[in-house]
Amino acid sequence: MSFCNNGPECLNQPFCVDLPYPPIKVQKQNSYYGCLVYEDYAGEGSELTASSMYLYHSIVTASMNEEISCLLKRIGIAELTHIAMLGKLLNALGCSPKFQTITDGNQTDWNASCLSYNASLKSILLAFIKGEEAAIGQYQDHINKINDPCINAVLERIVLDEQLHYSTLQYYYDKCISH
Repeated sequence: MSFCNNGPECLNQPFCVDLPYPPIKVQKQNSYYGCLVYEDYAGEGSELTASSMYLYHSIVTASMNEEISCLLKRIGIAELTHIAMLGKLLNALGCSPKFQTITDGNQTDWNASCLSYNASLKSILLAFIKGEEAAIGQYQDHINKINDPCINAVLERIVLDEQLHYSTLQYYYDKCISH
């Protein structure tokens, strides 16, 4: 099972489920839903954090394992796609797509302290596996709290990508680390 041919086209393709994304729309503006989407967009366990970590670690792993490096870059590109979708949802909800979260009325800007800088291939893959698992759980929690089928369709579609990322990272962990 190989997901990457290490050719130039590989590095420019997102690693996503082969299904269309739903239209970005909402039934009505809702600041509470916006606060939930902010967590997915630019919180500690957000798409912004994930994309930054994937791109950083794709650079770090290039000398360790080119195939994993390529995969991490492709997943990072997929996470950037998710950021754009969530930013558009925030706009539709009447919120500014700033890289922030809003909890109990308090704004917290995203910063690089959200990132984890792992050094070994094992710790990198384990961190991403745990991160994808946490992201899936966070999205499921938000889907349960949001009563807007338009928003939930977008979040559910993103979850499909996160599940693909999780299973693929688990495959590579098993293949490369835990023989």
